[in-house]
Amino acid sequence: MKILLVRHGETLLNKQKVHQKPDTPLADSGFEQASKIANRLEDEKIDKIYVSPLARAHQTATVIADKLHIPIEIRTELEEIRRPTAIIGKSHKDDSTMAIKAKIKENYSDANWHHSDEENFADLKKRVMALLNSLKNEDQESTILLVTHGYIAKIIGTYVLLGDHMTPESFLHVYNHSELSNTGLSAIEYNKDKGFNLLFWNDTTHY
Repeated sequence: MKILLVRHGETLLNKQKVHQKPDTPLADSGFEQASKIANRLEDEKIDKIYVSPLARAHQTATVIADKLHIPIEIRTELEEIRRPTAIIGKSHKDDSTMAIKAKIKENYSDANWHHSDEENFADLKKRVMALLNSLKNEDQESTILLVTHGYIAKIIGTYVLLGDHMTPESFLHVYNHSELSNTGLSAIEYNKDKGFNLLFWNDTTHY
């Protein structure tokens, strides 16, 4: 089975480095990126498209699905990390936002710690593991497209590389030292004998 992974197209809040709301739409540039990745995927013979329900991912997937004539299916496991409500709509460099994120980083390894109403690493790992375990039951000859978000895609990629050895610390290292562009394309292979294997990461040749 082949699993293709696409981050959503660009939004205005991406450009402005602002923490996004669930209903943040694509910018014009994001729709253009979505159209380009749709053209890129025409020859992939995709069987299913699973998508985050958040607007920016859903809009990206809709452009792809319309081009490929494949229905989309919403998967809540693909939603972006739920961040503290207090930082939504605020700049990444806002003083209060930076203070909250510093506190979260300080307690990142504690599975029982939350600043407020956000998801922590343990929550996200559980969610991503549920997704990957469900994908193991798909037709082994199929190609599945996942349209998701940067944080979730990086957790998927890190787990594919490290498996059960993925820790909060190892994930943060990958998160901080890997790039995932808007509509960057990655590919994962799965078979029952070898498990998951990362084929390539963040291909943007369709730009």
